[in-house]
Amino acid sequence: MRDANATTTSSWIARHERALALAWLALCAAALALMALAGVASERVERWIEAGQASWVAQLDVAENELNAGAPQRAQARLEHVLATNGLNTIKHRLDREHERALELLARAHQAQGRKGRTLATLEQLADFDPRNWRNHFLHAEALRGFGDGDAATLAYERVLALHPTHWPSFSARVELDYAAGRYGPIPALYERYLDAWLLARVRIEAGEHQAWFDVQADGRTHEALVELELPSDWRGELRIETRGFSARIDALTLEPALRVGVPGRNASVTLPASEQIAVDVSSAFVYRAVECPGGVQRARIALTLFKRLEPGLWAKVEKACANTLEFERLASFRERSRVGGCDAGGTLFED
Repeated sequence: MRDANATTTSSWIARHERALALAWLALCAAALALMALAGVASERVERWIEAGQASWVAQLDVAENELNAGAPQRAQARLEHVLATNGLNTIKHRLDREHERALELLARAHQAQGRKGRTLATLEQLADFDPRNWRNHFLHAEALRGFGDGDAATLAYERVLALHPTHWPSFSARVELDYAAGRYGPIPALYERYLDAWLLARVRIEAGEHQAWFDVQADGRTHEALVELELPSDWRGELRIETRGFSARIDALTLEPALRVGVPGRNASVTLPASEQIAVDVSSAFVYRAVECPGGVQRARIALTLFKRLEPGLWAKVEKACANTLEFERLASFRERSRVGGCDAGGTLFED
């Protein structure tokens, strides 16, 4: 009985094979058409959403212009409407910076009208929106300090420094708040933490058309580096070592020639004099003119000390705090590891 049914089914398929194939092709075509329509619809929805997003993002520029023109009330109304109609969340997406900007502008609008409570509440919301963004905490700290709440500002600056320990504006404000309050005790430890904070500097050696890069920790301590720098025999010219915003000291600098096939030993190395320079901008560099390398160069051996940014007013506060707390040994160490000078281009701000 089963064999008969199977034979009947096979015969039916054979008779309608062409129709079944056409039906299958039609089904596939319909499926592809539906997929294409879905893609078009999805693209149109996405464009519609993007258009809506672009509309409210453009409103931020209008609000900022209103703030700059001295119309904080209009800017406040506009920004509150943007935030109410577009919402805020802590989910990371491509417009998170625009949401943060909206909150920052709203805080500015409140602050321009002298509304302390609303300003600080908005900045707290900004800091909560992305607690890993040090700049949000910095804006909050600056507002607290501006409103005269030194203790709360101190805590907010600490939140910045937990994320960005070499941020100069936060570090200097943190020291100045303690100093103004007569709290000298914490200042030596604060300064030592700043000196020890990890800050890797990118240094460049340039010799005519040849150059080499290497990294050095900027902590006021001497670090040795062996840098591959190939210069041909009888090379002559100017050699520059760019510290790019860091005050620095070269304790030793030797240009070592390459080993030559069939020549025992190396030619004599070229030793350049030690030197120190105080950086005033990002173009800071050591310059050695008329350097002569008869045997060429394979590598440079350098002992280099880089110093973090330091302003004279803050250094005077650190010295006085150390003296008042009898931290004379610590102060001697600080003097060895510190130089007044340097700039933000020296790496004390992430965006530089």
